[in-house]
Parts: sequence; structure tokens; C-alpha cells
Amino acid sequence: MSRLLADDQGLGRSNELAVRLSVRVEAGSVFALLALAGWRHKRNETSLCVGARTGVAMRLSSGGLDQLRERLAVSDWAVLDSLSRLRLATAGQLRRLHWDEAGPSRTARRRLNRWSELRVIARLERRIGGVRSGSDGFVYALDVVGQRLLGSVAGRAPDSFGRAFLKHRLAVTEIYVSCVEAERTGTLKLIEFAAEPDCWRPSALGTLKPDAYVALASGEFEHYGFIEVDCATEATTTLSAKAAAYQRYYQTSIEQARLGLFPQVIWAVPTDHRLAQIVDVLARLPPESWRLHRMLRLDQVPERLVN
Repeated sequence: MSRLLADDQGLGRSNELAVRLSVRVEAGSVFALLALAGWRHKRNETSLCVGARTGVAMRLSSGGLDQLRERLAVSDWAVLDSLSRLRLATAGQLRRLHWDEAGPSRTARRRLNRWSELRVIARLERRIGGVRSGSDGFVYALDVVGQRLLGSVAGRAPDSFGRAFLKHRLAVTEIYVSCVEAERTGTLKLIEFAAEPDCWRPSALGTLKPDAYVALASGEFEHYGFIEVDCATEATTTLSAKAAAYQRYYQTSIEQARLGLFPQVIWAVPTDHRLAQIVDVLARLPPESWRLHRMLRLDQVPERLVN
């Protein structure tokens, strides 16, 4: 058992209180490294303030961060890469991506809890699905240490997100998770997936901002698409403006020059009723624009993308 000393800077006491945090030392463990590789609070060191949510402040020296980075396992980097790529994911989605879904979830829960306590990742206060969702409903993002591990100069705590934003962003994450699961079964091959802002397309006309970009292969064919996740919260005027933006970007021929084709615009919607509403909106566009668009329910992605 290894112990760390930290200054208590957040409990509002006039005297300095030494707080001891214990970290279990396990062979190859990321968390053991934090005990072994440089938790300090010297004034003359470049350091990063990290700590648990109790107000305890600790400092990880730049040398300790380098040692931690060198010892991360492939599975550790995979989780960090997913949160960097997607920005937000539930515990259940991370478990499906990086742990055996058929096996017990306590391994995933234990790892996520440890990383959260050490601020490698952050567990948001809002839980998706309510109490009945259990630990799978917790939502995670990269925290300051995780951001630094991935190269950020100055990590910052995740923002607070409203319910509508969370629902929308997690729907994008679910599409990615579904594509990965479909690839595992041999249904398709996932060539590329990019979420915001990596999927944005700048041009002289402004920046097109799809929710995601996906490239899939099935058999001898490849399929490319811009994903618009619709949670039935936007007005039809907003949908019309989005469709018009895609038409203008199509006319720049930027994608055609890069790929030899223009990715189809995939409207992923929650219900058949909403699908009918979007069909009505798109029907008002010039006929030459219709072929750019395709409507699917969220539960039909990704299988219907390759059919």
C-alpha cells in the first residue's frame, strides 16, 4: 500500500490540514503510477492541479505526467481516445466499446470510478435513464489529467451540459458504438467516424456542421454519409436551413474532388412521425436536392446505411 500526502485547500479551515490518500499498488496499474511517479506540490515545478471531488488539491509534476503517459496500457488509451473522439459517453456505451458486454460490468465500473477519482475522466452529475439505469447511466467526459495525457497544454474541467445537449450528443455516440458492434459481427467495416467538431467542413461559404461523418464498407461497396441526429426538438425552419446549407456545400464540389462523390445526408430521427415531418420539409426543396438526403430511424443505424 502506498500513500500520498496532499494539501487540503478546499475545506475552508484556517490551519493547513494534511490529507492522506491511499492508492492501491498493482503491477501495471495506471493508478499505482500516480503514487510512484511524481505527485508533488513544489512551487518551482510545472504542475497540474488535480484531485478528487472532495476539495482535496494535489499536484502532478510534468515528469510524473510523462511517466504516467509512458506506462498507459493499450486499453487505457482506447478509453481516452473514445472520449476525445466523442466528447461524451455513458458508462454503458464505454463498457460496450471496451469491455466484454456479456461479462460482469464491475470491472468497467471499478476502472471508471478510479479514473474519475483521479480526474483522468469526469463523471457528470446528470445521469441518463434515471436511478433505474444504474451505473450504466452515468455520463463521462475527459477531465484535466486525461486532456493533458492526450496533449492538451492546459486541461480544463468539463462544462456543464443541459439535458437536450446530452441527449443529442449521446445519440451521436450511440451511432458510433452501434457501428463498432456491427463491425465486430462482420455486418460492415467501419472505415472512418468523426464527430463534432472533427467532421465539420469549412469552405468559402462558411462552415458546414454535421453531427458526424461516417464511412462504411460492405462487400464491394463503400458508403459515405454526413449524419444529422434529430431528437425532434428543432423547428422545421431550422431543418430547412440545414438542408439548404448542404445544397450549397454540394455545389462547391469539395467532397466530389476528394472522394469522387458527395456523401449522402443521413437524417437519423427517433420516430416515424418525426421522419414524416422531415420528409415534408425536404419535399419543399428543388427536386435536384432530394437525392442528397436519406431518412432513417435511429434504431435503423448503421445496418440500413449499407443497404
